[in-house]
Amino acid sequence: MPQMMVPRNDWDNLSDQDEGMFASVDECRSRCKVQPGCVQYSLNQDQLCRTRGGPRLGKATEGITSGWIEDRIKDFEQSMAQCGSESRPTQILT
Repeated sequence: MPQMMVPRNDWDNLSDQDEGMFASVDECRSRCKVQPGCVQYSLNQDQLCRTRGGPRLGKATEGITSGWIEDRIKDFEQSMAQCGSESRPTQILT
């Protein structure tokens, strides 16, 4: 998740919870940080701030600045099972 460690200009991380209008991306980030479950935020060119509880990388989109709350992303990453540790379905022979 290294792509989620720094804010990105012209990037939409698909945050979907409208938080209202904010003067700066720093204010939008602060709005996210006061919400315990929030892990990411975005601010569009109209100054609309959006947040999200689950991390999404997103896609290139002009006019949007996106960021992530780094310590919460790291916590999320550490809580995930390692790849390959998933249980495999039992094969049924007929």
